[in-house]
Amino acid sequence: MDKANPFNMPEIITLIGRFLPLWKYSCRLGFYHFNPKTLLRCTRVNRTWRDALAPVIWYVYNGYVMRSVPNEIITKNSHYFRVFFYDRCFSGPFQSGYLKELVISWWDGALLPLVEANASSLQSLGWKGSTSPSPMRSTTLPNLDYDLFMRMAPTLEELQLSHWTLSGRDFVDFLASCKRLNSLCLAAIEWVESSSTDPQSSPSSSLSTSLSSPQSWIDPRYHCQANQGLVDLRLDVSVSKEGAFVDLIRSCPNLENFSLYSESAEDARTLIPVLRDYCPRLTRIEYVIRFSSVLNGHDYLTDTEYSGLVLCSRRIQSLKIDIPQLGYIMTKALILQSTTLVSLNLRFLGRQDMPMHDAENICQILKHCIHLRHFSLFFSPNSLGKEETLRLFEQPWGCVELETLELTDVTMAMDHGGGDGGEGLAGSNVDHQGSTQQTYHWSLASAAPRPTPVDSSMGNENIGGVRYRSMAKQKLFEQVHKLPKLAKLSLNHVTYSVDGFSDSSS
Repeated sequence: MDKANPFNMPEIITLIGRFLPLWKYSCRLGFYHFNPKTLLRCTRVNRTWRDALAPVIWYVYNGYVMRSVPNEIITKNSHYFRVFFYDRCFSGPFQSGYLKELVISWWDGALLPLVEANASSLQSLGWKGSTSPSPMRSTTLPNLDYDLFMRMAPTLEELQLSHWTLSGRDFVDFLASCKRLNSLCLAAIEWVESSSTDPQSSPSSSLSTSLSSPQSWIDPRYHCQANQGLVDLRLDVSVSKEGAFVDLIRSCPNLENFSLYSESAEDARTLIPVLRDYCPRLTRIEYVIRFSSVLNGHDYLTDTEYSGLVLCSRRIQSLKIDIPQLGYIMTKALILQSTTLVSLNLRFLGRQDMPMHDAENICQILKHCIHLRHFSLFFSPNSLGKEETLRLFEQPWGCVELETLELTDVTMAMDHGGGDGGEGLAGSNVDHQGSTQQTYHWSLASAAPRPTPVDSSMGNENIGGVRYRSMAKQKLFEQVHKLPKLAKLSLNHVTYSVDGFSDSSS
């Protein structure tokens, strides 16, 4: 019995095809474009090769990248599509019926048959409902077709919606039907609470909903159905609305990751107590403050409210937050979470003309949060003075297990070093007791064929025969030397990675 040729087996041919180039980067255009020349040549070997490689070639459809392909070719091969990115280049007709991922960045009514035909197979959906160029406040957003979305519920795992009007409780009930949904992102959403139109609502209940307390928006008569699988939630709020998204948060008892992008601090004030009471498994929080054109600035929480955000999680592991300054109460809250906190990203958005006085509180974090692996500080340009910067590096750090350290817009002013001896000597690494420590070498994290090594002498410069040194940079690298696990350092937008270690005698 003759053995079958492995190169005539469709499974082997498909595996080979996945390693052949399908996209080609254009240096002139600055992005990839569709260029399956090698694969197309392989389809001419025989019919077996053609049938096996056609699904590989047409697995992903990207309207913009594939805009040069004739429309009739797109339609003819559209039944092979499994991933679909639409952006107005071609609206069909399409014969796709088994899409796994669909992203609609510009809605066209001609796509509705495509959405309906693939509703029962979609695993990931990104859909922008309105394409009006007008500001959201002056635009009427379309309503979601819940009958269509209920058909997606059995298979949907990831959902991203933007520029839609959502009826709060109807949407929560839909989420409860999505047994496999684990990630949800909502942006520019008009959230409509059905309770406001409840005919059984009494005047007293209407009065209670006007109170500022977030708990007043929780109706005890409504049993919120839970989505047990949703662990990742991102809210990008364009127009603040009191009480919005409360029922959504209540329906996520297993939520682990929460991100809030907002112009108004009221959104955070509303959701913080709900997160604390209904999301016991929350471990990662991201709070980004957008610039408010109404205020011509940023709308911040108070120090006490920021501490409430930190403590709304029982075991916070990762925190990324925008703040005007690091207050005493928030610092204490971070220290209380030090047993579980491994990643901390603080972005200071204070005005440039305001002096920063946060060094002492930052030092407390570096001292007590001993389990930190990733630490990032971002300051407004020129807001952190030289003396404040020095204070960050003078005290010993307790977080000796740091793996990445990012410091952005910190002052590294050069000082006159004077003479040729003592601390001004370049190339030496001597501690305060006079003993020589191990030399640590760093290299720029770039694609250069010969990375420039940066060692402990990088804080010293010789300009015009006069020796200058940056005391802040010298102190920083003394701290870096005590971090054995540090693999990446970013200092004022320049990134270094560990190149190796060698003895000072070498």
